[in-house]
Amino acid sequence: MSSEQPPSSGELATAEILAAASVTDRPLAVEPVQSGHTVFRLRTERHVYFLKTHSKDLEEFADHAAGAAQLVRREAAAYGCLRAHGIPAVEVVAAESSCDNPVGWPYLLTLELPGISLRDVVESEHPAWWAAVEAFGRYLAAAHAIRFPRAGYLTSAEGPASDGSSLAQEVSHRAEVVLPDALRDLERARPHLSHELAAEVERRLADLPRAIAGEYVEPRFVHGNSHINHPHLLIEGERPRFTGQLDMDGASAGAPFEDLHTVTWGMMAHAPRLAWWEPLFAGYGSVPDLDRFRLALLSACFYCFGDRNEVSLESLYRRLLTATTWHQLFTAHLS
Repeated sequence: MSSEQPPSSGELATAEILAAASVTDRPLAVEPVQSGHTVFRLRTERHVYFLKTHSKDLEEFADHAAGAAQLVRREAAAYGCLRAHGIPAVEVVAAESSCDNPVGWPYLLTLELPGISLRDVVESEHPAWWAAVEAFGRYLAAAHAIRFPRAGYLTSAEGPASDGSSLAQEVSHRAEVVLPDALRDLERARPHLSHELAAEVERRLADLPRAIAGEYVEPRFVHGNSHINHPHLLIEGERPRFTGQLDMDGASAGAPFEDLHTVTWGMMAHAPRLAWWEPLFAGYGSVPDLDRFRLALLSACFYCFGDRNEVSLESLYRRLLTATTWHQLFTAHLS
C-alpha cells in the first residue's frame, strides 16, 4: 500500500500495522489525537500505542514523503540515542521510512509514555510541581551531556550524518544563523516599538555573536522542540519520575541553549505564578548567565509573544532590557 498523503483513522489497517511490528495484541480501538502531525492512539488488549505520521511539512521538503521519512529516522534516532545513554525515552516499536507498508506513508509506532505532561503539572500548580520541574531539569542536563563530533540533525543513535549532509540553517546547528534570525524577529516587532527602543534592542542584540561563541565548540544533544507539553512525568507521592519526552523530529547535535530558551517561553506562558526557574536550574545543576538569557528572550520576543495581550510589546521589551533578577526577567510579560 502507498499513497501521497497520510491516512485518516478510517483508512488505518490497524491489525496489519501491529502485525508488521510483531505485536500480537488484539486491537480494540483507534482514536485520532490532536496534534500538528497526524497521530493516532491504538488501544489493544494489553497496551496503548501511538502511530505518528509526519504530515506537517515545516521544512518544505521537495518530496513530502521523502521528507516525512527523514523525520521518522530523525525521531527514532533521538529516542535510540537517549536510551543508549541510559536516559528515559519513548520506546519505539516500529520506524517505517518507506511508503511500502500497511499505512502507505512513513510512520513511527511507539508505546504510550506513562505519566502526565510537565505543562499539565505546572498549569495545575500540582503539589509536586517543584519536584517535577527539578526532575525535568536533571533529565535535561543528562541529555545535554551527550556529545557528538559534529553538528546536524541526528540520522542515527550515534549522531548526525558523517558527511555533514544533515547540517542545516538552524540556530542550534550554526552560530552564524543566530543574529540574523534575531534581527528578523525584531523587524516584525518594529512597527509596535518606539524608534528609540527598537534601536536599543538592536544594539543589545549585536552582542549575540560574542555571547554564544563558546556554545558551538562541542555539539551536544538538542531536542529541537522542547515545548513543555512534551516532557512526561509519573507523579508518585512527593517524588515525580521523569519517563520521557515526545516529539523529537527536530533532534540534533548542536548548541543546547536552544532547549532552555524554548522551555523558558513555555514556562512563562503556562506557569506565570510559579518561581519555576529555581527548581529547573537546581535540577540542571547550574545557573545560566542572566544577560545571556536576556539576549535569548530578546531574540525571539515577537515570535513568542507578538500575538499575546498580557502586556504591550513596548513594555515587554523595556522590562526585558532592564530586568536585574530572574523574577523580573521571567515575569516581564505580565501586566
